[in-house]
Amino acid sequence: MSGRRLNSFRGGDRSEYLAQYGLSRFSFVQPFLRQEDFGVVDFVCTLMVDRAESDGHNYSYPENAFYVQVKSNTNPITYDEPATRWISNHMQLPLFFCIVNKKESGGGEISLYSSSIIWEALTLRPNASSITVLFDHAPSVNLLDGDKADGRIDVQVGEAILKKNLDDLEGDPDASYSAIKPWIQNDMENIVNRNLGRLLTKRFKKWGSNVAVQGEADSTYYRGPNYHPVETYIFPHLAALAYNYKCDSQWEKLNALKSFLEKMDISEEGKKELFSELASTGPTAGPTGPTGPIGPTKPAGGPTGATGPTGATGATGWTDRALTMVKPSAR
Repeated sequence: MSGRRLNSFRGGDRSEYLAQYGLSRFSFVQPFLRQEDFGVVDFVCTLMVDRAESDGHNYSYPENAFYVQVKSNTNPITYDEPATRWISNHMQLPLFFCIVNKKESGGGEISLYSSSIIWEALTLRPNASSITVLFDHAPSVNLLDGDKADGRIDVQVGEAILKKNLDDLEGDPDASYSAIKPWIQNDMENIVNRNLGRLLTKRFKKWGSNVAVQGEADSTYYRGPNYHPVETYIFPHLAALAYNYKCDSQWEKLNALKSFLEKMDISEEGKKELFSELASTGPTAGPTGPTGPIGPTKPAGGPTGATGPTGATGATGWTDRALTMVKPSAR
């Protein structure tokens, strides 16, 4: 037992205290115990919104969860290979970097940065050996070590999405909520896309500190061999969509979707199950198409009149019952 603590460590402790207090104005904050700290996450937070209810009281409601790592300055952060692999393959919540300035007037200042651009980097190089995060520069991804699949990555995360002293945070928590909410939602999509094979990332390209981003995030599509998990995931959703088309008599959409489902690279067992269920929901014959016009009568000694065109076949009807199917396994 040393009976002392390094000043630099104690400064980091105090930064975490200040960050926890600032973040608590717009989120519920749970610090990681030091015994459970693995070097990437300091807090697990749950975004909070305040609402006045009819009983005359104000309540704080929890919404989306996210991770926060706290730092005392904007020096680059480098994640080694184990940390990078955890972020790349296992992190299931959006990660934000909270930079604390304890000397700022107004009780100290926190600056919150999104890690959203990391998903672009880890889609291009999912087996990277390290990531270095740099602050306050234009967003960019720099793949180091040439084309090495396990090379290093430098990521510029751009300017802070939230930069406020404690007085400002206390006075207007709704503004902080509005600034961070879209970034959480966007990165939840990025995490889902990572889980499905890394074919798509989404990122806001323009933003300012302390204001809600405007418009939709830009999408980037990637060519890769891992589209089978996407097909496996969306197959039951498309099957449910086909059922809804049927219920609403959207026959043209239903037939187009069925044609697409037949061509998807899903196990034949899964397809058979789906179309068996669809077939069992009907069909009763749809209305008979109109009768084609009758050809002209054959004059005496003349050629036989042309046969009129066949009337269009009526749409297939369906009985109304729920469609239940097991999620098919990919090949």
